[in-house]
Amino acid sequence: MFTAAAAEGVDTFAAGLLVAGLGVEYRRQIPYRAHDLRVEMTVRDVRAASFTIDYVMRAGPAESDPVAIEAETRMALFDLNGHRPRRLTAEEKAFLLRWAPEASEAVS
Repeated sequence: MFTAAAAEGVDTFAAGLLVAGLGVEYRRQIPYRAHDLRVEMTVRDVRAASFTIDYVMRAGPAESDPVAIEAETRMALFDLNGHRPRRLTAEEKAFLLRWAPEASEAVS
């Protein structure tokens, strides 16, 4: 996600992000196999200085494969030089909102 942001010219996330919270729910075991797994990512709760990334990992590469793991990471923006929280820029917010579930449904 942040590599895509930098490729689009939104490179300010690299200036400081902290993991403020993390949650993982294991739904099923994934035995080792030499094939791809599908990871779906969306963003929610975009606020002035934080946002949450939701993840769904499927047991195989297809959208129809069963969900094996659901996770979330709450991210906080931080000014590393100033040692204080910082607000999202307009460009960062616009980028994140494109990852919202509603944005995905609008594109489909």
